[in-house]
Amino acid sequence: MAAEHFEARGAKIEQARYLRWRPWLLISIAMVLVGGVSAIASAYRDVLDVGEIARRVDWLVVGVLGLVAATSFLSGIFGMVGGMILIGALVLLLDLTTAMLLITAVLLATNVWRLATWSKHACWPVIGVVTCGGLIAFAALRYTGFVPTKGWVLVILGAPPLLINLIPASLWPSIDRLAGQAGCGLVAGVAQVMGGSGAAITEIFFQKSRLSRVEIVATKAGLNVPLQLLRGAYFGLATYTASGTIECSLPLWVFGAAIAVGIAATTAGGYVLKHWFSDRGFLAWNWRFSNVSSVFFVTHGVWLLTI
Repeated sequence: MAAEHFEARGAKIEQARYLRWRPWLLISIAMVLVGGVSAIASAYRDVLDVGEIARRVDWLVVGVLGLVAATSFLSGIFGMVGGMILIGALVLLLDLTTAMLLITAVLLATNVWRLATWSKHACWPVIGVVTCGGLIAFAALRYTGFVPTKGWVLVILGAPPLLINLIPASLWPSIDRLAGQAGCGLVAGVAQVMGGSGAAITEIFFQKSRLSRVEIVATKAGLNVPLQLLRGAYFGLATYTASGTIECSLPLWVFGAAIAVGIAATTAGGYVLKHWFSDRGFLAWNWRFSNVSSVFFVTHGVWLLTI
């Protein structure tokens, strides 16, 4: 009887936390929609009669900043999942070089901020080993000289969460062990350097970890910093090698604005994680966001490769 009472009480607490958190979820979804609509308006603003005031607004910039705000908020709660959605959205909206540079700037800044905020919760030995694995992946891919197109980036971005579901979690080593840390660095490093995201790959290594949800997010932020640097370096070097210069289709002030918006939204997401989220709810919503976005990105990537 006592066990049933506490179980029912726990369910009510979980429901109350979800109801308190739901408005933030709706706000983040609305911001993603605003970003997408703004980008579409930017593409068709010469055709549509949007009025004199609207013509003065760079709707693409508005869309980019809206997407950064929404996905950074999600990243503050779930770690790398928000970054995965941001990568896919920016790759669809911008040219590949600009998208990779902006993604690197925003995700690097937000992860550094989150790591600085929660540095005492991060597991630094894990971060060190994962970084070494990422460096090995970077060197190997740089040697091959392969540079993915937009279609390949979207497939590499979305495929890991779907493929990982086919492999039993018991076969993956835990991030608590050295083998898990090295494997995470190598596999996630390849995905990250190729323009995708190591979110789903990293998640599977953390599934059996004894770390708390706050320690998990802090450690992910720490290992994501060097991986982001490697991604930016890879695409920057590839572009410079091919053309002798690095061109960007967005003004530099957008990078600064995106970083500021990303840090603010990540901070808000961290507050939601710490006060309104349970461990069980954290894992459930993380899985939903990851798999739904993966299906979309893989489908669109395959379509780009076939046209």
